[in-house]
Amino acid sequence: MRCIVVDDMGPMRRTVALALRDLGFDDVLNAKNGKEAFDIIIAQHDIPSKNIELAVVDWNMAPITGLDLLKMVRKDKRTRNIFF
Repeated sequence: MRCIVVDDMGPMRRTVALALRDLGFDDVLNAKNGKEAFDIIIAQHDIPSKNIELAVVDWNMAPITGLDLLKMVRKDKRTRNIFF
């Protein structure tokens, strides 16, 4: 399963990514905010077999919060099935 970790704090991104890898997730992407994450999610969607299936997201970020990212993902029919 392909996943993305979104957090504005680098050490937290690394910690969560390492935990996901320990759980068996072998393809973990990172983003520092909601805008960057949404751009990555859309770009990956356009590559066959590279869709992101899971997002682990911090809620308190700028310029786009985790909640706003969730709303953006749910609104887009290409990405609405990503687990948050």
